[in-house]
Amino acid sequence: MDNHEPASETTSNPRSWRHSVFVRQAAFLFLVLPLVIAANLAIWAAFNQPHHAEAWTGEIVGLSYSPYRQGQDPTQNKHPSLSEIEADLKLLAGTVQAIRTYTVVRGQDHIPELAAQYDLSVAAGAWIGPDLERNERELQALIALAPRRNVVRVLVGNEVLLRNDMPMNELIGYIERAKQKIWKPVSTAEPPHIWLNNPELVKAVDYIAVQILPYWEGIPIDHAVDAVFERIDELRAAYPGKPIVVSEVGWPSRGKVIPRRAYPGLSDAELRTEAVPSLVNQATFMREFLNRAKAEDITYYVMEAFDQPWKAAEEGAAGAFWGIYNADRKPKFPMAGSISEAPEWRFWASLAAGLALVPAMLFMLRQRHVRPVGVVIFAVLTQLAGSAIAWAGLSVTGLYFTWVSATIWSFLFFAQGLLLIVLLAEAIEFVEVIWTRHGERHFKPFDENAVNPTVKVSIHVPIHNEPPEMVGETLAALAKLDYDNYEVLVLDNNTV
Repeated sequence: MDNHEPASETTSNPRSWRHSVFVRQAAFLFLVLPLVIAANLAIWAAFNQPHHAEAWTGEIVGLSYSPYRQGQDPTQNKHPSLSEIEADLKLLAGTVQAIRTYTVVRGQDHIPELAAQYDLSVAAGAWIGPDLERNERELQALIALAPRRNVVRVLVGNEVLLRNDMPMNELIGYIERAKQKIWKPVSTAEPPHIWLNNPELVKAVDYIAVQILPYWEGIPIDHAVDAVFERIDELRAAYPGKPIVVSEVGWPSRGKVIPRRAYPGLSDAELRTEAVPSLVNQATFMREFLNRAKAEDITYYVMEAFDQPWKAAEEGAAGAFWGIYNADRKPKFPMAGSISEAPEWRFWASLAAGLALVPAMLFMLRQRHVRPVGVVIFAVLTQLAGSAIAWAGLSVTGLYFTWVSATIWSFLFFAQGLLLIVLLAEAIEFVEVIWTRHGERHFKPFDENAVNPTVKVSIHVPIHNEPPEMVGETLAALAKLDYDNYEVLVLDNNTV
């Protein structure tokens, strides 16, 4: 009831008045709540607009392939089985023409044999590092499998000089030993600056295997593919006639933002740009690169076939998310059609609306003294709270959890839920104070003409750590007062 209405209207027929308020609240509920939900869904849609890029419809020339799955880790001696490797190769068949490997031990020496069953060519790689015994095992295994028909080239080491695992002359020694036993093209994989600064390494190999990953240079996605071909052109200019194979090229779907690496000649505006990992950027990069590589007839191996969760400990957050398939062997994005950063956003938006629906409805139906503007504001707040929970859930989809990280995230979600409950409780009080029609208790002017007129008396009893017996005696004494119109309020000030 509005403040200017006579009190008698609310008391002459209380049941009728309550019924009319309920009807108005119910009507308001079914009118306003759908509008608030629609507005929330529209905001979700605005933040998840589809992106478009040129489609790719052909076969990929090559993919870098590490067979490890969730829970497997070569640094902890947890390796995939041959059946898991074969399942991977079967999945890739028809999508890709060739794969590149990084080691030929720990079961991966069987990859060329298994790949041949699915008409996949192999660029076989031996891992070379500071462990000299392993280096010998790798080199001998590489020499043993190189004669296989589907092994088209070999790689002795991957970024050995970049990691500073050994001097260049020692790496060249391994390369020369491989060339003496293997008649197929032999090289080692390094980033562009290693090749440009070491012409003696170029002389030692049959082809330049270059790793071009614009993300690590902080190059923004709009210029990333151009940067790849600029690096290729630099190598062609420096070493005319030398065959070039792009041994790694790609973009991660998650990770930290990388600021632009300073190069001579870059403008201030270019230096302020960043490389942003995202699913949309990964898909955009892949489509654009694949089409341009086909047009320019480039031999390449995309980094990489499957997400590798174990790499996060080695390379940072982005290390786990270079795959075009996730660790569960599901495609992360389509090669044609629109691209969305969160393809499942509609589910999460609906969840947000559903989470907010119950508290909003209960508030609208039970808080009958709140004005319409207060009802709308609370409905909006519940939708925001539901969206906060749903957005947090969406943000962790696709992450790879250990038991430690899963425990931490569970605690954070629990804490977020408690915080939102507290905020909504405060919101209820705020709305009831600011936008109420009138108080829950209705005070009327004193009627001197009433039979046995009495003034309402409110007795407040503040307590704080008093003995319970004393409080009980006080209340018992107050109950014996010879007065008809009074109340007793016990105000407990943080008794512990």
